[in-house]
Amino acid sequence: MRRRRVLQAGAGLTAGIAALSLIGCGSDDSGSEPEDKSGLLTQATDSTSKAKKGGVWLSSFQNDTPHFDGMLGGSSPWWENHFAYGYLVKAPVFNKTKGEEIDTSVTGDVAESWEQSPDGLTITFKLRPNAGLDPRPPTSGRNLDADDVVLAWNRFVATSSNKRQLSYEANKEAPIESITAVDKNTVRAKLAFPSASVLAALADYRNFMLVPREVDGGYDPKKEMRGSGPWMLDNYQPSIGFSYKRNPNYWDKERPYLDGIERPIISEYAAGLAQLKAGNLATWNVRAEDIIATKNDAPHLDMYQVDQYTATNRSIGFSFKEGSPFRDERVRRAASMLIDRDLFIDATTNAEEFNKQGLPVDKAWFTLLTGSDLPFYIDPQSSAFGASSQWLKYNPEEAKKLIRAATGKDTIETKWTYTTNGYNSSYIVEQEILKNMLEAEGDFKFSIEAVDFTSVFTPKLRFVDSEGRRPEFDGMAYFNFSGAPDPDIILASYYMPGATEYRMEPDWPNDAKFNQLTSAQRTELNEEKRVAIIQDVQRHHIDKMYTIPRPGDAKAFTLWQPYMQNLYVYGNRLSAPLANNVWLYYWRDQSIG
Repeated sequence: MRRRRVLQAGAGLTAGIAALSLIGCGSDDSGSEPEDKSGLLTQATDSTSKAKKGGVWLSSFQNDTPHFDGMLGGSSPWWENHFAYGYLVKAPVFNKTKGEEIDTSVTGDVAESWEQSPDGLTITFKLRPNAGLDPRPPTSGRNLDADDVVLAWNRFVATSSNKRQLSYEANKEAPIESITAVDKNTVRAKLAFPSASVLAALADYRNFMLVPREVDGGYDPKKEMRGSGPWMLDNYQPSIGFSYKRNPNYWDKERPYLDGIERPIISEYAAGLAQLKAGNLATWNVRAEDIIATKNDAPHLDMYQVDQYTATNRSIGFSFKEGSPFRDERVRRAASMLIDRDLFIDATTNAEEFNKQGLPVDKAWFTLLTGSDLPFYIDPQSSAFGASSQWLKYNPEEAKKLIRAATGKDTIETKWTYTTNGYNSSYIVEQEILKNMLEAEGDFKFSIEAVDFTSVFTPKLRFVDSEGRRPEFDGMAYFNFSGAPDPDIILASYYMPGATEYRMEPDWPNDAKFNQLTSAQRTELNEEKRVAIIQDVQRHHIDKMYTIPRPGDAKAFTLWQPYMQNLYVYGNRLSAPLANNVWLYYWRDQSIG
């Protein structure tokens, strides 16, 4: 009953939280794969051999974009860019129905092949001779070449909000010193040090999109896109929507199968849900608590289980200023042990109701990585994780002892900070649940600091300034970060000294083992050895609990019109672009609709 009251304290936040008092506890500890006993699920079926070109995907998007220049940053411009622009490399797809596993390598996009020197300091890319650009002026269907790549790189270094991830000039922890042309179809990247993650970083849709040289005065990249990607922006109306057509000059002549993608902007959840039921959308992001009711209302819809966990791995950050109680690892461990991870997952994914319906509920606890960051992720509930997993287990009695031993107090009074408008509604719900869990037994008492994202949260809490000073805040803060196609990007952004969003003090804790592990994985080019190092990073981080990772997730369920085919057959690495790999395999069966 106490645990239910913890959750009920946040009951007014969303419709999804309103029923949390009914949720039970615990999880399936049998170790067996969950099975579908509901009869509601549609199994992913590989229909590639039957695929026919044609038809339009009636998609949607919940947000407008301020512009189309992804170099300037922002999730909306990045998202639109990966429809229209090519990348040197991209994440390969894997076929789940054939038992293929996630491939941690990259495959060619605009680059059809590449060679890395024995010392790891040079990568030479051969470009495709048929990487055709948008047929409209000013690119007029010409092929993208080495001069375009060099111009795009120079523009990236000069203007990109993400340049610190790749450019050594911008960040001495980033690998690439330069990209230069060898000949018309060859470019060479010179690295400052051997990097195990550089190819994955080049495949990240938030980084190095290949804008053509016409971007320099030929067209306005804020208003238009002219790329070599699989799609071209055919029509955009602010606040109304986006319309994409297949790029006829795209290098893969077999795919995409779809003629286009229509993406009206639908910001109201109820409106999108109604459009799905009426057949005007192929799918909609139906909330977990509404999935069963929507399926009952529209039984013709196909219901699938998503093949991966969420890519977003939020975390509770601590203030480590001089005198902070959180400098004592006992307090950090205690805070973690006050979180019931199974209950959190149930509350945020509607798992209890899905269990009642006989649907398979596939859960994972998170570490620094999510459960989909394979093969690097190590399950903290497995025996292989080791002794530090004890700090992730719900144990309020032991937590109370640790706090008393560390502080001599029964209650730590401190601040709880979050942003009111920076992330989606799930962030608001999660921080409320976590805050309530931490306060439930009286071990913590918070004063709430609810701050604006743009004016306070980003400049004052998230980023290290130009002089290396960590953001100043007291107590705990709930942070959000999206997944990345390689663990090094997470570690280099948040956990290495000098990182842009470093989670500790410049002079504290100076953890030699943690720093050595995070650095060693960067240059280890043997994948088996690197996986072992990154798993040790996770064990050590949980032992020290420098941040408390998002408790976990359960694989979600989605609803689709039955005419959309090849859904959840092909997967890709976490956070890799969808529009230029997995979505290329989607097709519309026009005999159905």
